[in-house]
Amino acid sequence: KVYLTYQGACTSLTGTYGVNGDTSPTEAMTNSETSDATLEDAGTTDHNVATFTIDSHPSNVKSIAFKFTGSVGESFEINDISILYRARPIK
Repeated sequence: KVYLTYQGACTSLTGTYGVNGDTSPTEAMTNSETSDATLEDAGTTDHNVATFTIDSHPSNVKSIAFKFTGSVGESFEINDISILYRARPIK
């Protein structure tokens, strides 16, 4: 899971990701609030937390890059990005 803490206006801001040096991230993520990859508007005094899940589960990931495209207001800020990662047991 990827947790994104942000505030401000963000109309149709969409997130994608890439792994292992991908320079143009296009892999889909899903925001649990919107059931797609978009962010919802947040107030300028409130922080909103978007919880993204990675749609495909790549193996042997050494690095990850995020790309957010769309329109944002002048007051939009990303405050924090946290990644919850659990190693899968070898079977």
